[in-house]
Amino acid sequence: MTNSKIEEIKMNNIRQMENLIIAELSNQQKKIVDKWHEKPFVKNVYGFSNHVFGGPDDKVTRVTEDYIPENTDKVEYHPKTIEHLSKNGYEISDPEKGLVRDHHGRDVSIGKALLRSKASKNLIDHTSLALQNHGKKKDNLKLKITYSRHPYDIGGMSTDRGWTSCMNMSDPGNLHKKIKDDLAHGTHVAYLHHENDPDLKHPIARISLKPYVSKSGKVIRPDPTYHGQGSAHFHKTVTKWAQKHFPLEKDSIYSIPEGMYTDSNVKLIGNPSPKSFKSLMDKTDYHPHRQHLIREFIKSYPDHAFKMLNEKGYHSNYIADNMDHFTREQKLKLLESPPKDRDVFPLSEFSNDLTTPEADRILKNNTDGTKLSGRTVGNLAQKSSMPEYLKHLDKFRALNRFEYFSRHDIPYHEKVKYFKGLDHKTKESIANRGHERHLSTLLDTEPNDEIRFLIARRGHKETLDKLVNDSNETVRSMAREKMEKLKNAKP
Repeated sequence: MTNSKIEEIKMNNIRQMENLIIAELSNQQKKIVDKWHEKPFVKNVYGFSNHVFGGPDDKVTRVTEDYIPENTDKVEYHPKTIEHLSKNGYEISDPEKGLVRDHHGRDVSIGKALLRSKASKNLIDHTSLALQNHGKKKDNLKLKITYSRHPYDIGGMSTDRGWTSCMNMSDPGNLHKKIKDDLAHGTHVAYLHHENDPDLKHPIARISLKPYVSKSGKVIRPDPTYHGQGSAHFHKTVTKWAQKHFPLEKDSIYSIPEGMYTDSNVKLIGNPSPKSFKSLMDKTDYHPHRQHLIREFIKSYPDHAFKMLNEKGYHSNYIADNMDHFTREQKLKLLESPPKDRDVFPLSEFSNDLTTPEADRILKNNTDGTKLSGRTVGNLAQKSSMPEYLKHLDKFRALNRFEYFSRHDIPYHEKVKYFKGLDHKTKESIANRGHERHLSTLLDTEPNDEIRFLIARRGHKETLDKLVNDSNETVRSMAREKMEKLKNAKP
């Protein structure tokens, strides 16, 4: 295939995918934005970025820098484009030529495939730009990034552009009213555009930069999502710009303003340290969005973090979600004295790896047993020595945790003998738990009608086989009903 033919295919792809709506905010929309941004300018909301823009926020609103694309010698299709094509029966057969193969084995243009499979406009636009950039010299692309705090640029982030998002002011059902919050708190926007489009009439892509605030001041960071024909490299470039001009202060935690819309789940950013960590933690509430900072803090200051988390009474989930950063000795300490008087799941998993002396020590230290979960109790029972196991047997029976506190190396007739001596309340608890091996053992103790009925209600095939012909009609009926349910249950 000749080079001219390849170029023709590429241009046909591009034409099939280009469907950009180029327009500015309408006069009515501009009036709305004018009302929104009037007070922020008076309050100097955007003054924190004056050092970057080189003037006051109501005078200098844009700054433009060169954008150097990456890897123009290779067509870089967005992963979601490849995923979409695959789900619709296409695979890329020649990325440089822009060809894909359908399920009949025929090569068709990627643009036609995306249109036929009803791909989103974002995927189509990104693929169009990837094909346009392929093979071009970086110096010839002449792309720019304009960072703006102009109200119209922020208000028009997704209105009548070559992309759509929830910030579209033309759609009354979307979240465009959140733009008012963006202007009130200092959101910026980065536009990717051609050099000959300095007024941003025809931008290629955009990323919003959201404000994060601390006692030290305000910074901006890009949302994780870019709109239009952007790329990961475009996002990386904007991120580096924000980090360069708005560095994070040491010992400071920054939070996004309350109620502000963002595509990111990250509500907090900062440089965790012993000083800032204290202000980050909350003694009563658990906030999953803090986890990325807590993990960084624990990795940097494991001993300090362990001391704070274990001794200050913070929510145990903060420990559970970061268990992999603690040492073995620290995990042992947590088992001996669980946070907030209760076990956490990763500690239950860790208890599988204990030695016999360690299991004995933990059982001995937890004399009341209430701080250990049933799963941990079961693991400790298997790991402990027989004398220590027998010593705690009655204690855990009294706490209705006996069903976990069992061992595989106890002779079955000894188990039946022990079960036979249990009081009615404990037998009732074991029957309601429904553990198969315990129900079978309990049934062999020749329990009364009430316990046999509970076993039938919670039973498995082995126990039900013994109860379907029980002398008690109620027990017999329940066993047959449960057996029928098991037969009809989906595998």
